[in-house]
Amino acid sequence: MKRLYAVACVLVACVDADYSAGGLLDECPKNNNECTAGYQCENGYCTPESEMRADSGVVTDAGFNDSGPIMDDAGPSIPRDCQAIKAANLAAGNGTYTIDPDGPGGESSLQALCDMTTAGGGWTRVINIRNGAITWNAWSERVDVENSASSWQQTTTGLGISRFSDTPDGEDLEYLFFVENRQRGSLYRGVNKGAWDPRLGSEEFDASFEIRSLDDTDWLICDQALNHAQDDWNWSIASDPAGSCNRIGGGDAFLLRGGDEHGAEAAERLYGLTEFFGASRWIAVSVYVRRTP
Repeated sequence: MKRLYAVACVLVACVDADYSAGGLLDECPKNNNECTAGYQCENGYCTPESEMRADSGVVTDAGFNDSGPIMDDAGPSIPRDCQAIKAANLAAGNGTYTIDPDGPGGESSLQALCDMTTAGGGWTRVINIRNGAITWNAWSERVDVENSASSWQQTTTGLGISRFSDTPDGEDLEYLFFVENRQRGSLYRGVNKGAWDPRLGSEEFDASFEIRSLDDTDWLICDQALNHAQDDWNWSIASDPAGSCNRIGGGDAFLLRGGDEHGAEAAERLYGLTEFFGASRWIAVSVYVRRTP
């Protein structure tokens, strides 16, 4: 039986919903109106009982756009991330979805913003940080997940990047960056998890990584090391000294650095992404991830 990827009406208020989840659900039998064990007939389609909240009639969002509250961890029917949603439904569009990055029985499922169109889609927003906010170890730590799907202008939030990786070093992930809600710079992959630890020392944490523009299909290997060269290099896909493919001044690197106004641990000065030279008048940076297909 096919799994649920839709959200239904909530008490007296309804959202526009495709109750067939884009064809992923089976229609209820026409003769006896009965579905296979473990499913109930709702809105003309056989819906998993595990997705129903008996107290309110809410179907937990397992892949359809939704702006509702965070649900309890409802088990394996909730997809891990935006990449899983896109793989199950190629027609899925940009928006807010419920995901469960660590699977059933762990942390509660949460709302996430998904980019389903850029470079093939399947991107989950794992960081949104406002100018002046204090950085954190974005690889392991979660920040304000209750507002994980809030507008980029309004929140600083982090989902803990490690939950989206299948390798200890995190180098199976690809990264996509937005500044002021507009995509900037190249795509990145093969970046070690040390890039996201602002407490890491100045030693090299990665020997190489890969980049490609959105217009290309081929990845360029950058055989140049990465580090946090100074104490205020908080999140760094960069190094000092720099080479041709990891320079911070308008180059292909990414660096979020502290400053005099908000302190060394703050997100204040932005470098790289092919256009930033220490910019301080930005509003928010958003980081999206997916695993390399």
